[in-house]
Amino acid sequence: DSRIIHTERLMNMDDPFPAELQEWHRFMPAATFDDPFADASRYTILLDTFAWPVAANPHPQSRREFAAVNMDVVAWFHRPAPASEWLLCDYESPIAHAGLVGSQGRIWSEDGRLIASGGAQCLSIPNPRPPAEPTDAQQQNA
Repeated sequence: DSRIIHTERLMNMDDPFPAELQEWHRFMPAATFDDPFADASRYTILLDTFAWPVAANPHPQSRREFAAVNMDVVAWFHRPAPASEWLLCDYESPIAHAGLVGSQGRIWSEDGRLIASGGAQCLSIPNPRPPAEPTDAQQQNA
């Protein structure tokens, strides 16, 4: 489950926006875990997930010429927050150059405590070309 803070971005996907993101997230069907290692995975998933979407914000969605894959992720755990069902993901991508994208984020609890921080580096690659339209002969053989 997620709650997007800057909802105008949903209605204007082809407008450029800053390379930043603030969203609340709650995992389903289990929002929290008793096992501290399993609970820490919630923070790690958020730190790993948003590197490319944040970096892509300044580029209109319908004209994006690149995609990216995560090469690594780092997470520093500051304090557990197993009682916090909702997590605020505060993410930014301050640099993208020569095919490398750097992003960093912070994960906050419902009561405003910093619980994890980290980042990811992505490799940006040209978007694969859309599949060619099938020829008449290919359609007849299908």
